[in-house]
Amino acid sequence: MLPKIAVNLSARQLIQATLISKSGRILERTEIKPKYLELEITETAMMLHFDITYNVLSLLSERGIRIYVDDLGTGYTDFNYQKIFPVKSLKMDRSFVRDLASAPIAELTKPYLQWHMA
Repeated sequence: MLPKIAVNLSARQLIQATLISKSGRILERTEIKPKYLELEITETAMMLHFDITYNVLSLLSERGIRIYVDDLGTGYTDFNYQKIFPVKSLKMDRSFVRDLASAPIAELTKPYLQWHMA
């Protein structure tokens, strides 16, 4: 079994018209199955160009590429938006989870935990 390959995408890369075709060509050339490719984007990058990003991530996800939101808790942190995008996992930033035991932070995480466990 091949190890998974994680690649960070910038906001600029997300809106490039060639991202879909480039990712397909790279997968073909390297003979890597899409399920082994993990694309990581920050929540801020995901929200900058909402419509474009949604379409691009949906197409990539339909091709079997896994999408991850990286550094959750450093940008928008609106869990309702996280449900709209085809993401496989949310990677919370250390600064966000450091004080989870405190009451105000614990209240912030309830929607995420309820959504994630549903």
